Amino acid sequence: MDLTKLETFVAAARTSSFHLAADELFLTPSTVSKHISYLEKAYNVVLFQRFSRGVKLTEQGELFLPYAERILGEHRALMAALAAAEVRLCIIPPHAMLPCLALLNFFEEAYPEYRLSISEEHGGHMSRLLAEGRYQLGICGDRYLDENLVDWHIISESRVVALVNKEHPLAGCECISLAELAGEEFVSLPSKTGVLGANSKMCQSVGIKYKVGITTEREENIVFFVAKNMGVALINTEYLNEGFIQRHGAGMAVPLPLTEDFKWHLVLAKAKRAKLPPPAAAFWSFALELGRQGKIPGKTDGRKKSVVNNYKT
Repeated sequence: MDLTKLETFVAAARTSSFHLAADELFLTPSTVSKHISYLEKAYNVVLFQRFSRGVKLTEQGELFLPYAERILGEHRALMAALAAAEVRLCIIPPHAMLPCLALLNFFEEAYPEYRLSISEEHGGHMSRLLAEGRYQLGICGDRYLDENLVDWHIISESRVVALVNKEHPLAGCECISLAELAGEEFVSLPSKTGVLGANSKMCQSVGIKYKVGITTEREENIVFFVAKNMGVALINTEYLNEGFIQRHGAGMAVPLPLTEDFKWHLVLAKAKRAKLPPPAAAFWSFALELGRQGKIPGKTDGRKKSVVNNYKT
């Protein structure tokens, strides 16, 4: 709803000046004049007497003013009520979110009085954004988070596997050690996502270097470049759902289980020691209870198909 013209009228009435109203609203005086003229034409009234040194409300303007103020006040009250019933949630990009899209739907069904406001952010930025209060809650991988800034609970778990080209010497193995990829060039998401740092730590733990040959911001491109034999990759088993590997790798990208027990945890996070408002607190408790009951899809070894087929924002 565009209430800009009513706001302009109220400001002009309060200041008795189109110029002062323009300064207050960061508009030009001509724009203020156009807004007033629009209202006068729309309601067939004359709202102001114009003078060289300012303006004065007419009788019709005096009648118009309390109604305009009431409409704007009701709109502010509406927006405040909506904000009070809103859960401000940031999430990592959609593919890794597949296990928890059902959680969002379940919450909306259980709490129709609350509205989810969802924005995508890179995992590497999430701790700071939560600590700054930009969002109330975040869903991302635990490897991306700063424990000094946020608290979190695990809501879904998957294993990390290697992805190699079908013609790679290790492609026929049932299982490999991450150390066997020493000297390989990796295809990776960029540092700002948090993935590069997390994968580097995994490689360091087995004594090899995470040497990145190609960086891409799109998960499907990781599969594409591996399929083109331009590098290997580390992915989590959620990539194996929904035919993602086959669709983007055309049968030329092969996932290989690792002997190391590297896990990727999807977590629900909040600013450290933050007191959540009721809607966000309800989401936090709801997600934790579903997790305890094992009702959040995604605790998968790659054979289970995700039950969620749509990405909702």
